[in-house]
Amino acid sequence: MIENVKILNETINGKQAIKRELPKEQIPWYQKQILSLSSTGFFLPMRFVFSEIMCEIYYECSQRTSLKEYLQQKKEVGIHSFVEEGIHLLEHLIEQIQQGEDHLLFLEDYTLSFDLLFVYESEKRVELLFLPKEDKVDFLEEWEDLLNAIDAEVNDKQWSVYSQKLIQLSKDQNWGTEAILSYIRELKGEIFYSS
Repeated sequence: MIENVKILNETINGKQAIKRELPKEQIPWYQKQILSLSSTGFFLPMRFVFSEIMCEIYYECSQRTSLKEYLQQKKEVGIHSFVEEGIHLLEHLIEQIQQGEDHLLFLEDYTLSFDLLFVYESEKRVELLFLPKEDKVDFLEEWEDLLNAIDAEVNDKQWSVYSQKLIQLSKDQNWGTEAILSYIRELKGEIFYSS
């Protein structure tokens, strides 16, 4: 779990929300504008309430499930193999990261973590709770932690082979999002072709 993230579930205007307080200056003004417009579709919709020094953030999480709960539900239902769904989730996640960059929300600005990902099942998309980075952390380190957390949660041997290979290639070749997305799409083709 990410330290210092207090998840307070509240209901605002009939919608479930997560509340978080941050120092007002921790998120630049232009990012607050972009995030409050919900124009990326990658981050949970957000609303900001400002005081003199603090900023209350309300993340709308209605009809969304944490990635951890989503994966647990899949295990309970008895999903045969997580590979196809996992590849789809990762492909969507990387596409969304790139879309965020198109809106000036760069990986170095926010934390990418298993604990901050939500699944909006009716829309078939992954959304991230936007949490500014407090320390500089390399994307590939966050990527590895994310894949290892998914791996531990799903406990699927076939998925583990793909995720560990993806981690190793990403590290060995110092891949960015474009190279990772390309490889994920290549894997997707192999998986669907062999099915």
